Amino acid sequence: MRLSNLITGAAALLTIAGCASSPQIMSADTRVPAAQGEVKAKAEDNGNTHLQVKVKHMAKPNAVEPMAQTYVVWAQDNTNTGNVQNLGALQVDDDLEGEIEAVTPLKRFDVFITAEPVATAQYPTGTKALWTTVEAN
Repeated sequence: MRLSNLITGAAALLTIAGCASSPQIMSADTRVPAAQGEVKAKAEDNGNTHLQVKVKHMAKPNAVEPMAQTYVVWAQDNTNTGNVQNLGALQVDDDLEGEIEAVTPLKRFDVFITAEPVATAQYPTGTKALWTTVEAN
């Protein structure tokens, strides 16, 4: 009986671990050489992709782009359409760290962060501070 419970528990842990997304490390632009970022992407049951983006050692946005007030996280379809989606403003705290969670219908795409004058930008205008390509698992 104990062996059966142990096997069942181990199988459950492996199933949970198999659903976890390993983080994708983001590349940094030379304007933010100390910046570090990672993205976790997970396919949801409804067909969307859930993202968690974490950054640290981010310079203030106006140090990257003079008119910038905030960082914006973007998802860009890397198929022929190249559509870009504003996933939201990335709030960076006094410790120069930030985190945002978002949802997109994309499956394989680029995630990048730019310094922008407004959080509601329709298209990226700033330099890509951090970027990576992700695929929902």
